[in-house]
Amino acid sequence: MSQSCPACCSRATRSVRAEVWHGIDLYRCTGCRTEFVHPQPSDERLTEIYGPSYYEPWHQESAENVRRSKELTFAPILAAAELAPGQRLLDVGCATGQFAGLAARNGLKVFGVDLNPDAIDTARRAVPDASFHAGTMADHPFPGEEFDAVAMVDFIEHVRSPEHELATIGERLAADGKFVISTPRVDSGVRRVTGKYWPQYREEHLTYFSESGLQAVLQRIGFTISSVAPTKKMLTPAYLYGQALAYPIPAVTPLVKLAWPVLPVPKHRPFGLRLGEMTVVATRR
Repeated sequence: MSQSCPACCSRATRSVRAEVWHGIDLYRCTGCRTEFVHPQPSDERLTEIYGPSYYEPWHQESAENVRRSKELTFAPILAAAELAPGQRLLDVGCATGQFAGLAARNGLKVFGVDLNPDAIDTARRAVPDASFHAGTMADHPFPGEEFDAVAMVDFIEHVRSPEHELATIGERLAADGKFVISTPRVDSGVRRVTGKYWPQYREEHLTYFSESGLQAVLQRIGFTISSVAPTKKMLTPAYLYGQALAYPIPAVTPLVKLAWPVLPVPKHRPFGLRLGEMTVVATRR
């Protein structure tokens, strides 16, 4: 039986990879090309994934280098929000608070939401002046607050109902506010080259938007995309090594493990890398 596309709502979808994870198939919309999993992992499985060990792959790198690399990644995303000191930023998918910390140091009033309660505990300690919530915006946190911009970095692909989440947030966004969304782009060149080994294919990623798919969702809730650009991540080789261990690729990860001790590169220096993600800026129609 075909499944409805979570992006454009088309029923013209088909399974493209059976049992991509245990009992879970990967589907593709033949219209907008968005991909999604069905059935979605259980709540119990997602709770297991998002447990205390979720950020262990980061530990191949020092906490300070992770923070510095992520802030270099987040700087252009924050700039795209075009906020002035004192304005309110909602950071959806705030993880352990690196983006929130950068925004707070730029004089913004920051609110953060993340699915991972352990990450929220870390964020609260790292950015004590910000307000945080463990869960999603469907929980209606921060009552009475209206936001001048919303940043969603590596988040919308995780939620069960992306349209409902975006609509809920849109209701809290100021009339002239901006959505700034960074998410894996399934119609990217990196995805086409890497195929089923695309590093964004992870069990906790439930929807892989194409540009037109994300545009369809945003249009239905009253927003228009004003710009789309590739997201450039700033990463260190040590950080990438941790990711390679956590999300192994047959034939590739064993070679990486062999080469790592003698790899002739600065292992803790950030460099720019595109992994097939897009940064989308949307405004109210």
